[in-house]
Amino acid sequence: MARDVVTESKFQQIRPIEEKDLDDLFNEAIKVVAQYDRASASLIQRRLCIGYARAARIIDQLEACGAIESSKGGSSSRAVLVTNADDFIKAKPIKHNLYNEPVLKYTKPRSKIIIKPKANPWKKSFYETVNDTSYKKLDDYTFPLGYSGDVLVTKNLTDFTHLSITGNLSSDKEFLLDTIITSLISKLSPDKFRLILVDANRFLSFYEGLPHLLSLLITESDKSISALRWCMAEMERRFKLFTEEKVRDLTGYNKLHNKVTLPEILIVINHFEHVYIYSPVEMADAMVRLTSLGRRAGFHFIITTDRLTRTEVPVVLQSNIPNKIFFRLTSRYDSGSTKINGAEDLKNGEAIIVSDLERTPTNFDTIYTSEDNVKDVVKEITSQK
Repeated sequence: MARDVVTESKFQQIRPIEEKDLDDLFNEAIKVVAQYDRASASLIQRRLCIGYARAARIIDQLEACGAIESSKGGSSSRAVLVTNADDFIKAKPIKHNLYNEPVLKYTKPRSKIIIKPKANPWKKSFYETVNDTSYKKLDDYTFPLGYSGDVLVTKNLTDFTHLSITGNLSSDKEFLLDTIITSLISKLSPDKFRLILVDANRFLSFYEGLPHLLSLLITESDKSISALRWCMAEMERRFKLFTEEKVRDLTGYNKLHNKVTLPEILIVINHFEHVYIYSPVEMADAMVRLTSLGRRAGFHFIITTDRLTRTEVPVVLQSNIPNKIFFRLTSRYDSGSTKINGAEDLKNGEAIIVSDLERTPTNFDTIYTSEDNVKDVVKEITSQK
C-alpha cells in the first residue's frame, strides 16, 4: 500500500500523480535526495538497495511531484528542489475540491459591496464599471480592462489567448490584475474557473483562501516550476479526454458534460522576470508549450513585467502572447520588439493596448480596483465556506 504522501504534502495541488501510484519507498527517496542534495536513479538504487528500474520510476515520481528538477538529457544528477524532507512529507495543505469532488457552496458576491474608493489614483475605478450598463450586459467570462473614450474595453476568457502587462515600477500596473481577478471571481464559481497565482512580491496575497485557487499563493520560484509541470500534465490529460469524446477543445467537451464540467484555468505570474531568471531554460520551454497549446485545453496566462525585452521575456514567448498592455515605461526600448512610442509619457492609469484582434496600438484608460474592494469581495466569497 503506497504511503499517504500526496494528501499530506504541500505540493498536493500542483502534482499530476495520484497517491495510489506512489512507490512505498517514496518518503525514503525524498530524504535521500535531500540529504545528498542531488538526485539520480543510481543514488536511489544504492541507498535504498533496490533495482534500477524501480529507482528510475521513483525518480520520475519525484520529478512529477516537484521535488527535483526535470531531466536536461544525459545521465547527470538532477538538482533537488526540496530543502527540508520532513516539511515536504508532513506539511498540511488547504484541501481544495478539484474536478471530481463537489465544489464549495458559492454565491455571487453582491455588486453593492463594490464601493467608490476613497482615493482613486487613476481616472476610472471598478465602482464606476460595475454600475456601467455595458458591463452589466457582459457574460460571466468577459472581464473589463479599461475605457477607450466611452467604450468599455473587454476580453472574454473562453476565447482569450494570453496577456502581458508591462510598465516600470512607478506605473502601478499590478492594480489591473485586481480588476481582472476581482471581476472573474465575482461572476464565476470554482467549478467554472480556477486560479494559479505566482507572485514573489506577494501583491496578490489578498486572494489567499479563495475556493478558486488550485494551490496556495506561490511565492518561491521552484514551486512555480512545479505548477507549470502540473499544468502541462493536466493539459495532456485534457487532450486525451477530448480525443476520447471526439471534440476539439474545452468548450466542446463541456457541452457534452454540462453537469460535470472542466474549469477554465487562469495562471497569473506577477513579475515574470523574477521567476524566469531562476530556471530560464525549463521556464521558457514550459511557458512556450503551454501558451502555444494551452488555450484549447482551457489554460490562459497573464504575466506582468517591468520590461518586455528578450532578456526578461524570450522572443518566442512574446510572440505567443499577442495581447499586450503597456503602462508607463522608462524607455521606449523597454517595449521590446513591439516598439511602442509614447509610453514614456503616460500618466497614472493610462495605457496602450496591442490586441490579438487589432494590431494597431490603442490608448485607453485602465480600471483601478481598490484594496478595500478586493478584500470585501474575497471576504464575502470565503465566508460561504
